[in-house]
Amino acid sequence: MSYMVRGRIYVLIGVLVCSVSSLSIFLCYRHVNSQQCELKRTPLHLAVQSNNNALVSELIACYARVDLQDTDKETVLHYAARVKDKALNMVKLIPMDQTDINCLNKYNQTAVNVACKADNFDVAEFLIKAGAVLDAGDDLGFPIHYAMKKQKLSMVQAIFDAHKDAGTTKCNKHGATPLHWAKTTTLLNVALKYTHEINATSKTGDTALHIMVKRLRMECAQILLVWGADPNVRGQGGDTALHMAARHNNLDLVNTLIVFGADVNVKNFKGETPRHIASTQMVNTFQSFMGRSSSVIYALHQLGALRCSPDVHGCKDGCKPGGLYNGKPEDDDVSLKQTPCEKGNLSVDICTISKGKQGAVQIDRFWNGSGWSDGKSPGEGHGAVSGRWRYPRTHLIQLLDAIEKAAGRKIVDMFDWITGTSTGGILALAMVYAYSIIECRKIYFSLKNEVFVGSRPYKSENLERLMKDCFGENTTMDKLVGTKVFITGTMSDRSPAALHLFRNFDPPMVPHPNLLPMPRI
Repeated sequence: MSYMVRGRIYVLIGVLVCSVSSLSIFLCYRHVNSQQCELKRTPLHLAVQSNNNALVSELIACYARVDLQDTDKETVLHYAARVKDKALNMVKLIPMDQTDINCLNKYNQTAVNVACKADNFDVAEFLIKAGAVLDAGDDLGFPIHYAMKKQKLSMVQAIFDAHKDAGTTKCNKHGATPLHWAKTTTLLNVALKYTHEINATSKTGDTALHIMVKRLRMECAQILLVWGADPNVRGQGGDTALHMAARHNNLDLVNTLIVFGADVNVKNFKGETPRHIASTQMVNTFQSFMGRSSSVIYALHQLGALRCSPDVHGCKDGCKPGGLYNGKPEDDDVSLKQTPCEKGNLSVDICTISKGKQGAVQIDRFWNGSGWSDGKSPGEGHGAVSGRWRYPRTHLIQLLDAIEKAAGRKIVDMFDWITGTSTGGILALAMVYAYSIIECRKIYFSLKNEVFVGSRPYKSENLERLMKDCFGENTTMDKLVGTKVFITGTMSDRSPAALHLFRNFDPPMVPHPNLLPMPRI
């Protein structure tokens, strides 16, 4: 475009904006960066504010500066980040190498902060990838908190890619981490990869788990528990997550929290237990109206929740001393019964575990398929314990956790042999690889969420990626030392299919005639 046309464009701005009646072309170039207008805005500020891309392009071609600030210390980048329609197109016109992308206005906001507040998250993401820093916050918080609040997955990922420690950043309003702000399981899973403070508390003392229970986000609460969130942390008023679940009369949350180790007898600052709260709830929620409160009382009672002490006031029949009401199951046909410790019951196996010399744990006997034998040989065959009782993997993990807590020793320190099939094989490897039972549970849920998804046959790539993440890319069986472990496999490239055992020990010198040779892999 000719100098004459460019000059006329600036004259137009001067007439419409600065109330200048006439200017020569040379004066236009001389005053292209003039800040004589209201609030010390340059013509470029006003062109950006009016969302006129063509005018912005011409002014930049006339050497308009993009780093000048108005009385609020805002550059044209702040203005562009606030544009309502197609703001990203406007931002892309501004030469990033000629302005301070991290310039702060008088409210301590960068252009990224302004873009977040204006819901222009595509602009914020563009600026982050262009090198914007993320350590400036406003009255609510930082860019990561805006992105989590508005559920902008791509921006959340861009922030974590640029700032690995963003997962521990607390907002200014609540003192909450990104985990507190997560509203979906997808966002929560992303944030969990970049935070090591899963039990971080807000200004009120609440953890992310408290918030998920308070908002009745069952799946989010479960994910946090799988990743190791402590259900017994006390939040506002001394409430644990179980207190909150009982207050909501939410049986599913109550059961989930108990499974992950919630203390059923913990008291808040008022001296209230979850049972007291469930018993004294008025019929003010849909859950209470549907009778879920009695189911919650029943679940707590069956798992050891005690009645209140005489000094607690306001008790009802479900919690007061000497009361007779213990709730009722949600399904009248299903109730928990005490199982006597006698031969043939699973409880006999747990009861016969005893602490031996020097803290070791001795299994007095185990079922070998035809009778009781002495020694140490547990199995993890296809969800079974000692090859006899079948339980889902989650139940098995809970059982192993209970054994460890009762014995005060790790599973791998109590048994000479560990074996497994299918996903049980992965759990067996994880234990020998020195993962804790809690970490094994996390691996199991990762299998459910990342591998066994979609329709069969499942993608082997997902399983391979998980195995590499858990055990490393180059780990072989002979690297697993200590407890002997073998995993059953099937060689399906032949007919009939043949058994193959992955193991970390040398085979017997004399092989069994019915078994194929077992090279170590």
